[in-house]
Amino acid sequence: MVKKPQKASASTKKEQPNNTMAKTPTKHEANRNNTKQNKMKTPDYYKGSVYKYEAHEVIEDFCGDNYNIGVAMAYLMRAGKKPNNDIVNDLEKTIDHLKFEIKRQKNLKECKYF
Repeated sequence: MVKKPQKASASTKKEQPNNTMAKTPTKHEANRNNTKQNKMKTPDYYKGSVYKYEAHEVIEDFCGDNYNIGVAMAYLMRAGKKPNNDIVNDLEKTIDHLKFEIKRQKNLKECKYF
């Protein structure tokens, strides 16, 4: 015997919001919500102490289009927070990436094609 689907009663139907002006989440908000839904455990050294923003979220917001500055900021924000990692190593990596970016910017100025 084939069962017929039952009609949903008014009490079982999901109510749709009537607000047509609902804010569409930004890409950043959607990614943040998706991460929370997946319940990924992010180590504390990746998060700020007050607002709990992850370093990559701040970097994406401020300099998402520049790899070297973004990486330098990440090392600087997390400097000395990772277990068994000396703060000096993170500071040296920060300086390295800033030097890479300085060199890249100088090369861009010398190039006539940009």
